Amino acid sequence: MDKTLACLIDEIIQAHHEYLRQELPSILELLNKMVKLEGERQPKWNALKAVFIQFFIETNTHLTQEENLLFPMIRKIEEPISIVDLGQVQALVAILEKEHETLDALMIEMATLTKEIRVNQTGSSNAQIIFDKLHQLEIDMEIHAHKEDHVLFPQALSRSRKSNF
Repeated sequence: MDKTLACLIDEIIQAHHEYLRQELPSILELLNKMVKLEGERQPKWNALKAVFIQFFIETNTHLTQEENLLFPMIRKIEEPISIVDLGQVQALVAILEKEHETLDALMIEMATLTKEIRVNQTGSSNAQIIFDKLHQLEIDMEIHAHKEDHVLFPQALSRSRKSNF
């Protein structure tokens, strides 16, 4: 049996949005420390921090748009008597999917910088923690975007088309 759209939304918020809200500030704090310790000797740490800050800002904006605009519309689709503006849902989905692509590009850029830093990095435990956290972030973002782009959004669009007829 398919999960309801509301269940999918709740799962995404609890598993992924909450994870991001906890981990992003933690990773930024660790990056700040590494830049202070290693930034002058290893300038790639500064570049990684700059890309991460951009990712952090874009992610926060993205989560807010999902939770305050799109997700409430999707929840309405399952109401017995619902009138949902299909065009508005489609437009928001298109915007958010494009944002997923932007976030993915930033993740790729961070992974590239991380590989470059690893080559020149001595055995710092702080660096390893950052590398591990960024790797976990990458995995979570892949799963998160897949759930939205390939499960939630298509189901929401399909159901909103049916509910408007």
